[in-house]
Amino acid sequence: MKGMSKFGITVERRLGISIPNLRKMAKEVGQNHDLALKLWKTRIAQAMILASMIDNPKQLTEVQMEDCF
Repeated sequence: MKGMSKFGITVERRLGISIPNLRKMAKEVGQNHDLALKLWKTRIAQAMILASMIDNPKQLTEVQMEDCF
């Protein structure tokens, strides 16, 4: 935890799921725009990363992109 803080990373709203495991989940889920939107709204770091992996860019609107931050 201390090592991450020097990069400005806090442990709040993090699940500790590794990127390789997120990639595996994304592969199992496949593209799913509706689920990606729900995951993004959680504001949990790994959920948002997974959302970016499973979303369909063709369905993503400009309004949704602006809402990301």
